[in-house]
Amino acid sequence: MDADLLRRTTDRLVLAALLDAGQLTRAELAQRVGISRPTASESVRRLADAGLVEEAGRQQGARGRSGTYCRVVPGAGRALVAHAGPGEVVAEVVDAAAGPDESPAADRVHRHPIGSTTTVAELTTALHTLLGEVEAAHGPLPVDRVLSVADPVDSAHGRLVLLEGSPFVLDEGSLRDVIGDAGVLDNDVHWAALAERAARADAGDPVDNFLYVYLGAGLGAAVVDEGRLVTGRRGLGGEIAYVLTQGADGRATRLLDALCELDVALPGTTSLDPVLLRERLVDEATRRRVGEAVGGALASCVSLLDPGLVVLGGPWSDAPGLVDALTEALDPLAPYPVRLESAVVRRDAPFLGARARAVALARERLLDAV
Repeated sequence: MDADLLRRTTDRLVLAALLDAGQLTRAELAQRVGISRPTASESVRRLADAGLVEEAGRQQGARGRSGTYCRVVPGAGRALVAHAGPGEVVAEVVDAAAGPDESPAADRVHRHPIGSTTTVAELTTALHTLLGEVEAAHGPLPVDRVLSVADPVDSAHGRLVLLEGSPFVLDEGSLRDVIGDAGVLDNDVHWAALAERAARADAGDPVDNFLYVYLGAGLGAAVVDEGRLVTGRRGLGGEIAYVLTQGADGRATRLLDALCELDVALPGTTSLDPVLLRERLVDEATRRRVGEAVGGALASCVSLLDPGLVVLGGPWSDAPGLVDALTEALDPLAPYPVRLESAVVRRDAPFLGARARAVALARERLLDAV
């Protein structure tokens, strides 16, 4: 290996170690990366000259000679994350030096209202308005952008796809104008499932094979197999709203239609009203009916996919008694017992999942700059 390539490789390893740890002394860097202390010091000097690393105060309480901490310069690597769903669009500029599971800072999260239903043109306008506010507050927008949308998504082409009964975006079209050529666009439930997997791993309860079901204004699911999303040919895997179940009259119908039969949708839409649903689920007969509808759809998914766990997320998934009603309906239909649990991540799961990806992209670009 020539000397220049060796230096670049060392600098990349040192930078990665600082991103992972937050801050380290030169001695700690040498031990973690497996290099000599003089080599670590030279690498820190080169990275500092490039504007990527800075000193961050003296080590306190250490035996012997104390060292000086080094860290990645805040803002040296950035990415943008945004989420669009019924009611509002949300965005934040994230820092490569931030932990992927670090909570968003309230003063850095920007919000803009949008209708409970919208069109691609209206959504594009709302997102551009929001990103203009972000740019005014934090400077030029990063190239790397991650967008979550509560809608069927063809992620490979950066497009929203119209499926009959889609509750949020009422037509289809591209969002490349918003996210750019380097941007990543995906369905909100996919991001929520990734946030759930990460949270369980952090809690010491890793689950790599599960079905995540989102019960909110819209219905969605995500299949995680061996730790990876299974999204289908066009990214439309997991559209559980269209899985057949039993309607009130005993006939086969789509899950979305079965729930709309209960008069829990917003007037003139197929967008469910989570607040009204929670209120209605207090009634035992309604709870049983919802359990039968969702449980019937789950039985088909379980039979086909064989998940190790079914995770229930979304605004009305934790309504009192709902898990028991679903279990009671699912057990006679499923070919084998399956575990149902409420999601660990209860708030902002899609945004948090997309945010973790944005931090990862910011880190990748920063490391590639070395």
